[in-house]
Amino acid sequence: MSVTTALEKKKKDMSTKTNKGGQKKKFPFSGMWAELKKVHWPTKKELAKFTLVVIVAVIIMAVALSIIDFVLGSGFAGLYKLTGN
Repeated sequence: MSVTTALEKKKKDMSTKTNKGGQKKKFPFSGMWAELKKVHWPTKKELAKFTLVVIVAVIIMAVALSIIDFVLGSGFAGLYKLTGN
């Protein structure tokens, strides 16, 4: 069996498979569009609100990590000076 016939057979098998309802599937991702239509997409107002929340959270985390870095860095520098090096 050549490579092209094997690929054609696989393609044919994929196109003739049926789902639970007995309907033929055209390709493996045929249900993808139906599922995407069920998704609740946010409105522009909701999207702006969620984006603002993410930006504020990132800023808060950046400030918190900067403070922790400064405190630990100062502490280790102080310990290094105490050892006499």
